[in-house]
Amino acid sequence: CVCANAGWYTVPTVATPAAAGAAAGPPRFPYGVGGLTRGLLRGERPGQQGGDDGGPALVAANFLQAPLLLLLGEEDTDPAKPRPEIWNNSPEAAAQGPHRLARGQNFLASGQAAARELGLDMGEGGLGLAWQAQVVPRVGHDGARMTAHAVRLLFDPERRGLVDENWDPPVGEALA
Repeated sequence: CVCANAGWYTVPTVATPAAAGAAAGPPRFPYGVGGLTRGLLRGERPGQQGGDDGGPALVAANFLQAPLLLLLGEEDTDPAKPRPEIWNNSPEAAAQGPHRLARGQNFLASGQAAARELGLDMGEGGLGLAWQAQVVPRVGHDGARMTAHAVRLLFDPERRGLVDENWDPPVGEALA
């Protein structure tokens, strides 16, 4: 799975301290794994089960072990781009950071913290699990340029999964 320049994330945080007037626990889906039950994973309708049956921890553990390539644009720091009306500034999304780059970095940090909390093997490089993350230089919120980098990372054996900091992808009809 490749995730690039997302506006907000489903964070795999299992527990969070309660803010004033808020319930403790992970952020609720779709901003987190809170509220997800084992029954929902088996296709049961919401409400058929009561209480927390360990679903958030199970979902987080599975999520943290799923292959993920997280690409973050180094210059994706302006929430008004590409258009301000599509920027998600709900309280849940705003809590993840002021712009896409920060939200991606916070998503990665929350994944690392959740993996430690769940006792998952962090592996070589601290991400362990099946997650990789890279900041793509000189790219803002630009789908064509980010896609070009993703395709090259996934399918060019000479790249070995590393961003080429000097490569400026061709952007045109072939990538649109």
